[in-house]
Amino acid sequence: MSPTPAATVGPPVQMEFDDNRLLPMLFGEHDRNLAAVEQALGVQLVTRGNRLAINGREHSVAIAQRALSALYQCLKRGHQIDRQVVDA
Repeated sequence: MSPTPAATVGPPVQMEFDDNRLLPMLFGEHDRNLAAVEQALGVQLVTRGNRLAINGREHSVAIAQRALSALYQCLKRGHQIDRQVVDA
């Protein structure tokens, strides 16, 4: 019986945000929100300007992308996000 293949690591997923003013709130103070996402999902997030690269297993990358998109949309609608919202 062969072992189950490990989840595959695909190419990094690139995200681009159109409002730089919201990024400090999305990333969190000292990038704490990003660190929480990295720790919870086992991904690596790399920022450069208004772009974010997500590296890791395909499934985890997809979840991180959806979560960060949802958080960003909350900010665009004028809502605040805090660590509890990020953790949820």
